[in-house]
Amino acid sequence: MAEDDQSLNFLFDEAFFSAMPEAPAPEPAAEEEAEPELVIDGLEASVLNGIGTADTFTEMPDFRPDEMEKLHLINSYSYSHFMFSKACEFDEKALLYKARRVYEARLEQAIKKRKSMESEAKEDPKKRNPKLEEQLRRYIYSTYIQLGHTNLLAGDWTKSMFAYQRAFRLRPRHFRTDRPGLFGIGITYFHFRALNACIEAFTTLLYIERDIEVAVEIHVRLGIAFKCLGNIALARQHFHRALDDAQDSLLFSKAEIRFHIAHCTDAEGNHKAAIEEYKQLERDSAIQREPKILAHVYRSLGWVTYRTPTSNFPNRDAQLAEVKRYLLQAIDADKGNSRSYYYFGRYLSTTETKNDIPFAEYGKAIDNNDHDADTWCSIGVLYRRQGQDIDALQSFVCALLVNDKHSAAWASLGNLYENHLKFPEALYCYKKSINGNPSHPEPLKRRVQYLQKAIADNAHVLVRGKPEALAQHPQHPQPQKPTLELPNLERAWQDGIPNDQGHLFKQVLKAQRFLYRVTGSHHWKMSEMTATYAVRYPFEGLNDTQREIMHILRLNEELLQSNERELLHHLEEKSRRAEPRPAPQPRAPRPQETMLPTEGPEMKTFPFLAGDDFDAFLNDTEAPHTAAEDLPPPPKGAALPQTFSLLAPIHVPITVCASEIFEKCAVRLAEPEMYNPPIFDEHVPPPKPPIIPFKKRPKVEKLGLKTPLIKVEKIQDANSYELQTFCYKAPIALIRGLATTLRMDLSLFSTKTLIELQPDYPVEVRTQYRMPGDINVDQLGQPSWNCFSMRSSTNIRRYGIYQAESFRHSLKEETVRLRAAGTGSKYAIAAAEAAAAGTPLGTIATTAPAASLLSVTNPAIAAAMARKAVGADGPPAKRRRTGGQAAVNASAAKLAAAAELAGGPDDLPTGHMPMKVVKFGTNVDLSDETKFAAQLRELNKMPAFARNSASCNALTHLGHSVLGMNTVQLYMKVPGCRTPGHLENNCFASVNINIGPGECEWFGVDYEYWPVIDRMCKDRGIDLMKGSWWPNFEDLVRARVPVYRFTQKAGDIVWVGGGCVHWVQSVGWCNNVAWNVGPMTPEQLEMSLYAHEWNKLTEYRSLVPMQHLCWQLAANVRFSNQKMFNVVKGVLIRSLAFSRMVYDHVESRKPGSVKFQERIKGEIAHYCETCDVEVFNILFVKERHNKFNVYCVYCAKKANFEDYIALQQISFDELSETFDRFRLYPAKTPLLC
Repeated sequence: MAEDDQSLNFLFDEAFFSAMPEAPAPEPAAEEEAEPELVIDGLEASVLNGIGTADTFTEMPDFRPDEMEKLHLINSYSYSHFMFSKACEFDEKALLYKARRVYEARLEQAIKKRKSMESEAKEDPKKRNPKLEEQLRRYIYSTYIQLGHTNLLAGDWTKSMFAYQRAFRLRPRHFRTDRPGLFGIGITYFHFRALNACIEAFTTLLYIERDIEVAVEIHVRLGIAFKCLGNIALARQHFHRALDDAQDSLLFSKAEIRFHIAHCTDAEGNHKAAIEEYKQLERDSAIQREPKILAHVYRSLGWVTYRTPTSNFPNRDAQLAEVKRYLLQAIDADKGNSRSYYYFGRYLSTTETKNDIPFAEYGKAIDNNDHDADTWCSIGVLYRRQGQDIDALQSFVCALLVNDKHSAAWASLGNLYENHLKFPEALYCYKKSINGNPSHPEPLKRRVQYLQKAIADNAHVLVRGKPEALAQHPQHPQPQKPTLELPNLERAWQDGIPNDQGHLFKQVLKAQRFLYRVTGSHHWKMSEMTATYAVRYPFEGLNDTQREIMHILRLNEELLQSNERELLHHLEEKSRRAEPRPAPQPRAPRPQETMLPTEGPEMKTFPFLAGDDFDAFLNDTEAPHTAAEDLPPPPKGAALPQTFSLLAPIHVPITVCASEIFEKCAVRLAEPEMYNPPIFDEHVPPPKPPIIPFKKRPKVEKLGLKTPLIKVEKIQDANSYELQTFCYKAPIALIRGLATTLRMDLSLFSTKTLIELQPDYPVEVRTQYRMPGDINVDQLGQPSWNCFSMRSSTNIRRYGIYQAESFRHSLKEETVRLRAAGTGSKYAIAAAEAAAAGTPLGTIATTAPAASLLSVTNPAIAAAMARKAVGADGPPAKRRRTGGQAAVNASAAKLAAAAELAGGPDDLPTGHMPMKVVKFGTNVDLSDETKFAAQLRELNKMPAFARNSASCNALTHLGHSVLGMNTVQLYMKVPGCRTPGHLENNCFASVNINIGPGECEWFGVDYEYWPVIDRMCKDRGIDLMKGSWWPNFEDLVRARVPVYRFTQKAGDIVWVGGGCVHWVQSVGWCNNVAWNVGPMTPEQLEMSLYAHEWNKLTEYRSLVPMQHLCWQLAANVRFSNQKMFNVVKGVLIRSLAFSRMVYDHVESRKPGSVKFQERIKGEIAHYCETCDVEVFNILFVKERHNKFNVYCVYCAKKANFEDYIALQQISFDELSETFDRFRLYPAKTPLLC
């Protein structure tokens, strides 16, 4: 199938991916760090045998000069041309065959050379030649790269992956700057659906070269990858970048990209907007000219209409009529697309009473090569409807053979087994369904919980072979006794699929199994290649007339004109090619050389290079084996740097003035050859944080670090330089007694006070599962790093109700537990009962009696919640007191009602696997001075270095608010609320105060270990910056990662140092307030600059605009620290030079096109609408949807400069004045904020 068809099939329920082989687990690289490497199961040995099959050569083959010239122009960027272009000539494809043979022969000889050098060095260390070893290593690396390109262009995926990965393992640092290598391995990862590795390769490539020629193909593939991973926002961003690019792609048309954007809206669940976008595409003339895309549009329209709530249509019949019309149009537009038949079958299964009609459509889908798990699962559902359970079982097995993570198929199979009273099989299937991440796991988890308990309580019944007794439980459905005995799961898997049902299915499985065998690409079938070549280009000699003409032309060679010289060259070339050559004596073929054919016309022999000349060949700089880092860089006078990095090395003195920078920028534009050395490196590798080697990490007994703790009891200590130094040096620190010493009134941040002050103020709510202890588990209770978190919203009053009712419900449960156990004094029980009855709860007390606050207007909702709360655990145990249990059930009903008010539905499941749900009130913004003046004044009592607004806080100098950074935020918690693992934005420090009355448990990891945490997250398919994750302690111990762990009591202040990875969970009911601070230290600024570049690489917006911040610091602060001054001045040099380069580039294209628009005081920093990178000084503005958006120079250039308005916000005179005034002021005394 052509890739343009395949790319659209990524859209539908893993249909495309399920037909492809699984991506194997990564294999560690040669370095300490485990790099992503794909090794196809069972194929590595055959690929190894495939490389090196050129042993039949007695000498090394070489290329002709014209072939070398062509090969210099061919790399992975030519992928679309070779694979999908009709203009790709046969000569080019034939050259691939020869190139593969040559590169394999070179590799074989180079590896032999390296082995001989290693053996000689072992015998006599004096003979070791490090220079020659490195040269040989570079040669092998570049040959592997070229071999990877050759196999990629020929479509030999396994050998391409093998060659790229071998090159990476040889020189990983150089591979990260090899642009064609990164593009090639990215395409290969994409083909094998190793999406995270594909994303890493492509984002690295975009970082090192923003204006790359294959940007459209990269962005579309990144969009598809992010969409398949569920990150719709990033997917849409990349599709828009591809759409805005003025360059056309041979593989992805603009119409197809627009369809992907519409499908992103569909995937988000916004059905109404998706229908509108699809209808706009339907009316588009460009779409009308592409039948396949039009078919996708109709099919998507039909399917989204089918899934849209009926309330959007006059009635259900009208909705189904729309569905039918669109799906039939999709089938008419593309009769070969199986997915349309599948969707039409789903529609017919809803509307038709006879099952044979939808069966026919599913059959058409299978006939059109749709061997998708969804189709087989739907067939199984129809069989079950007809009572054909054996056939249903076989269909579900077919679905799972295609995709063993298909949640619906496992759930249907589990239900089938449960109805046949095979409860162990049903339990296993339900668990596998939950592992497949279903959209609604709670019903499945309840079935698993019940079956586990039933099987455990009735094990003797199962042993005796009478499972019917299990079905007598009142909660269990009463199935009719089945007429046919259903085979167990192992037997069903072994039996496979009957011939009458799955003949085509077996053929597809067999084809997939042998898809990536060593036979590789069809280009490597030598007999076909040489036969066709011989027919097209017969090697005939010259006739007598031609020989006479050639002789005459040679005698008069000095007098020939250009056309006569071309004729002479043509005749000589034809004569030379016709001359007989001695054929090499072939060696006996090895058993693994099955790739080489043994029959067919004799192939034309290649010119050879003698083995004795191998060392000279290594030194041949003209050979097409030059590595990417050895290629001459583009002219330094190019319009724009390939990338701009705030970490780029600087080649001008730190004392340089602004005028000197402007002079060098002018030289760069007018006389590129004289621009040496540059102001800063314009070819910068991506940031790669060093990972501490495992051997250098602490031993297990030293992993539990002692938390830096300081107690403040005097007002002098609170404002001392020692306290500031203590915090600046600590990765994370606990400050106890500071709030009391400073007489801070923390009750101003209590829920009671906030409800009285701003009851309707918005609160963002995160719904989470309450986890056991300090571990994190998945839906089945197995350890996992992934955290479930669902976002909703409410207000302070409603969350206060939930917070208070949660406390009261907990007290009632505790009272019942104490009475049932017969423990506890009568005073403790009386106190608990009094509190549970509505006693004020101190800092989280509500402002009205509980009865009035918890009143639910809809009695049906309250009754349903009460039934959920009571029915979750079943009837109370006999030993419990009826009255106490009734009180707990009533309390649970109130708590469920409060949770409903607090935002989002709440099952409140109980037990081990259906984990209890808690609501976390987060990100309550307290920056409004008119509403929270008293609270903000109270926080100003903090020491200056920890204050939200202070001259020694770098974030204060931004000049505008950045929510969550230089503003105060409130967090409202009940027990079990978790803040997942994270680094603060741009690695700035932060301050957190526990208002109380409950406690919080903190975990922290030092900054130097964050690359280890990042690698552990990647190994689990989690994004460190964007994902929601909670590390399990055992995993950290195995990785030898030291952890700080401590409890933050009410009134305690936690200082989180810059770059500290931390995660927090609440132990009790409490509120917290927090904000970020920017210590004026070089370590903090370097950390933040590195985070800025890392965020750019990982496509994560830096909330702190670092260029703008450094210019503000230069204008407002006098630095006495030499290192801090150098860091800030370095950013100013890069920023000023790049701003001038952008200005000169735009003005050179169209003089006077840059307009001046002065920056308004307090104006926020700007970010590119497309790539989320900070845009400083020179803005490119474009109107879109009645809104003026800002873009960076690279995104504007990729689209069309003519469509943008270039604005300059700060004049170069003003920048020059700030730049030249910025100097070092030596200090004589320690700096105290």
